[in-house]
Amino acid sequence: MKKGFTLIELIIVMAIIGILGTAGSFAYQSTLASARDAKRKATIKEIQTAIETYKAIHGTYPANSENDLSGWDCSDLGLSFIDPLTDDELVKQQPKDPDIAKDPADCGYRYLYYSNTTDCGAPYYILVAHVESTGNLDVTQIPDCYPAKSYFSFPDDATHYQAFGVGDEE
Repeated sequence: MKKGFTLIELIIVMAIIGILGTAGSFAYQSTLASARDAKRKATIKEIQTAIETYKAIHGTYPANSENDLSGWDCSDLGLSFIDPLTDDELVKQQPKDPDIAKDPADCGYRYLYYSNTTDCGAPYYILVAHVESTGNLDVTQIPDCYPAKSYFSFPDDATHYQAFGVGDEE
């Protein structure tokens, strides 16, 4: 009787190892995406706190800058809504997305800010981060009076947002 493994047995073992490795890789990527989304949510909460503190100091929300994308400001494209927050030392520096390498020039994985005084009858802002997981999607805080709210509810994989919309200046 010969000792050792047949070629078929070795091929089967290699196939099983390959399948397990692939499954593990997908699980690992999903975990990394969830961790990046958690970091985005924490950063957006910090920015939101800074915006509310800015309002308490100055009596108004920070204005939109000149780098508008249809009324939206992007956190690190030239002038930004973050600048007055850093000037007042409410945030230490421009926030960076945890996956900046995937950042397209159109502000895809950055923090977005929209401020308006007319849509809802009172000033409000919307602070948004693009997230990677559909399970992290939350647009419930966007004011119903915001004219393009439906844009945030597309079930399209390219449009996942974590949004914080806050209203009135009473």
